[in-house]
Amino acid sequence: MKTIKQQFNEMNLLPVFEMEVIDKRTGENDYIIFDITIDEEKKEFRAEHIPLTEEQSYSKYIAFVSSEIDEDFSLDQNLAELSEACYYAILESEFYELKN
Repeated sequence: MKTIKQQFNEMNLLPVFEMEVIDKRTGENDYIIFDITIDEEKKEFRAEHIPLTEEQSYSKYIAFVSSEIDEDFSLDQNLAELSEACYYAILESEFYELKN
């Protein structure tokens, strides 16, 4: 059976999540892109994104959310967990809110 990493690398899809949001600062519709990679050292999925908070905007590091890869579950289930982490990052954002 293929590992989660192998399945992820063989996908014929762009490894991103795109979420429609409203910029609280301007009231305009926008999209936030979460670029998904695998951190092999930590054995987790990582979704890098634009700064969602004041703290992130001043940090020298790239903002991201992550979720541990669990080989007992499918790739879809692992990515669903990462998607949920992205969703909650937007809910906690100072700059954006999810568009209904």
